[in-house]
Amino acid sequence: MRSICFLLHFCLAPLMAELPEFHGMLSQTYLHSRDHDYLISKSTEGSWEFTELGLNVQQQFEDVRYGVQVVVRDFGDEGDFLPVLDWAYLDYSPSDAFGVKLGKVKLPMGLYNEYRDVDRSKTEILFPQIFNSEDYRAAAHAYLGVGFHGSLTFFKENLLDYHLWYGTNRIRDDFFLVARTRLQMERLTGLSQGSMVQSSDLLAGAQLVYNIDAYGVRCGFVHIHYKGGFNVRFNDLAQEAGEAQILDRQNSIDLDITWNILSLEWRGGPFWISSEMSFRDNHYCYGELFFSNYLNHIGLDDSIADGDYSRSWYITGRYQGTESTSLFCSFGRRNIDLHHNTTINASGETVVRPDELLELSTGFRIDLTNHLTLKFQATRYWGYYGTLDVTENDDEDWMLYLGRLSITF
Repeated sequence: MRSICFLLHFCLAPLMAELPEFHGMLSQTYLHSRDHDYLISKSTEGSWEFTELGLNVQQQFEDVRYGVQVVVRDFGDEGDFLPVLDWAYLDYSPSDAFGVKLGKVKLPMGLYNEYRDVDRSKTEILFPQIFNSEDYRAAAHAYLGVGFHGSLTFFKENLLDYHLWYGTNRIRDDFFLVARTRLQMERLTGLSQGSMVQSSDLLAGAQLVYNIDAYGVRCGFVHIHYKGGFNVRFNDLAQEAGEAQILDRQNSIDLDITWNILSLEWRGGPFWISSEMSFRDNHYCYGELFFSNYLNHIGLDDSIADGDYSRSWYITGRYQGTESTSLFCSFGRRNIDLHHNTTINASGETVVRPDELLELSTGFRIDLTNHLTLKFQATRYWGYYGTLDVTENDDEDWMLYLGRLSITF
């Protein structure tokens, strides 16, 4: 009998090694903010509308690897529990020094964006929002295209990881930025809009990460370039023209954004310290038809078409107290150079947008079992309207509390 079992194990082991790996996660987050709606409408009343379920499969065949993840998400007005292909890639890596990825690939926006959904890889519930806001996840988690990657050895033990990519991304109609821009335009003009769709032309970039394993240090740099824009249709203007008037990208809003991000990480014993700095140059311009039918309609000139330039940084310290408990504390700051620093609030009043934002956050994580994790996080914001902006909020200084229970399998 033992001989038969040994023979079966010997014959099946190579096949078992190539079986796909199935994993999943389920998390439920409670979010409550004071004096300020943030991320989710009516968060000042407390909200459970932050639920995520992800299922993924990955498999290795010598030099080839594939992976697919489907996510079901409810995040305020986004998701509504509809399944979405989160990422799906085919990776051919004939050596450690060179590989090619095709498909919908996780976007390396700093050191941690590729792991933001792996709840057990971090102590926080949310990363610093002034650096990588949660409501941008739908647009910033993956690129659709081709990437080249690998690891090069320097000084015997140190590795230089690189990732170059070229492609685009797909943005769902329920993405918050589309809804917010549409709302602001309606409040500015008094015109009703039939539709607004954000489309993307380019999402390309390069990442370098230098690993000094002997000292537990990682240094990173990433450059990202995005081009896209909005297609807009105004019901009122269409009625005036007697036809369905759709403003395409050349005649509406065009976006051209670049990010340059520096990262530094140190791990030693129970301590983990990380810091990142981002320089974002946000250019947007309006087409001639958009000027004549929208901006001039409300008496604005082209001074609002220059965009903004922002500098963001944060530093986070983490302490692993025991195998199942950890703490963190984080501080961050963003400075924005605004060419047009006013907007319209919910009351229709013109208000000045802040040019400096501060964020202080702390929290803890407890691994109840090998698969069950409990987290709590509290964050204080100064001068921070958030992505719902002053169209929904007038208060600048406020608190955000989050609690999360997650299951991984």
